[in-house]
Amino acid sequence: MSRGVRIGLIITMALCIVLGIAIASVGTQLDEVRLQRDDLQVEVQDLQAESDTLRAERDTLKQRVEDQVKTLEHIKTQLAEERNQAQAPEATTKP
Repeated sequence: MSRGVRIGLIITMALCIVLGIAIASVGTQLDEVRLQRDDLQVEVQDLQAESDTLRAERDTLKQRVEDQVKTLEHIKTQLAEERNQAQAPEATTKP
């Protein structure tokens, strides 16, 4: 083989090695990105589950507050009625 052909083969082999290393590097980076994506998907699922739990808890607390407000309104109504009843006999007994 002539010297020019040998140099051409050596350069071609060097380029093949460099390209192989570059492809391997890209493959490794791609694998890392896939792993990160999978981790993020798991984290998103966990956050969605936690969000659902918090919504359910919020709804429960909201219902309890509404029930307590109704109870307070009922007690206020009863108290007002009792005050009116207590004042009515006093008004009739005063000359």
